[in-house]
Amino acid sequence: MAFSERTYTVLVASSLPPVTEALARVLPGLHMHAPTIATSAGAAREKLAEQAFDIVIVVSPLSDEFGVRLARDIRAHYQSEILLVVQAERYEDTFNRVMDQGIFVVSRPMSAPMLTQTLRTLCTMRERIRGMLERTGTLEEKMAEIRLVNHAKWLLIDRLKMTEPDAQHYIEKQAMNLRITKRQLAEDIVRQYE
Repeated sequence: MAFSERTYTVLVASSLPPVTEALARVLPGLHMHAPTIATSAGAAREKLAEQAFDIVIVVSPLSDEFGVRLARDIRAHYQSEILLVVQAERYEDTFNRVMDQGIFVVSRPMSAPMLTQTLRTLCTMRERIRGMLERTGTLEEKMAEIRLVNHAKWLLIDRLKMTEPDAQHYIEKQAMNLRITKRQLAEDIVRQYE
């Protein structure tokens, strides 16, 4: 799917209505759904437990905490990209506290073009992470298939007294002849000999 065709889900955790309203106006123009709003860290945690979000924007300070702990909790437990918006005088300290965890920090007030660029950067990072998760899933599936085929191969060696190369050849040839995957054949062999 092309970048411009994807629509992102967004959670905004903010106790500042003017900032929340400004974000709610800007986000839909950036291929983002209308944001889900949480007015406290506790409410944000509840929303995160209910739904996965592509991007979480934490506007500091929140009514029940500063926002750094919330951002860190999100990074530790969810796949969301995080933008932490802080007052200009708190930027340097906050950045130094969270940058090693991959949390984006910006200071406010910020211009509309800067906000747009930052949000697009978050979308780009989200796509990168999405691709990495897909590749990781594919690698895990492939490794599971290799383990299953090896297990079937060792069952053939043990039960039918084949050599390892013969068992490997048998699995490859039978899968091809039966027009099934090696994984399917390996599952059949395991069911038959275990």
